[in-house]
Amino acid sequence: MARGEELTDEQWAVIEPHLPELPRREDGRGRPWRENREVMNGILWILRSGARWQDLPGRFPPYQTCHRVLFQKPLLGYNPFFSTILHPCWLLIHET
Repeated sequence: MARGEELTDEQWAVIEPHLPELPRREDGRGRPWRENREVMNGILWILRSGARWQDLPGRFPPYQTCHRVLFQKPLLGYNPFFSTILHPCWLLIHET
């Protein structure tokens, strides 16, 4: 069950199909990716609160992870992150 400031299951069901699958290295090395839902919740918390990235609460992934997904992943083929995912997600939050 989602906290008040996190995506509900219904909201996540709308968003999840539009996110790319998390790639895994074939050799099994490296850190595993954080789950898309956790990262989205962290990004949305920052956008809602207007806080600095460093102030992201500990219940979310590290702020560096959320920041990287928001600003660097579009360069790696996650385009159009803002128009496809973030804007509809923002609308869902403000309707409730």
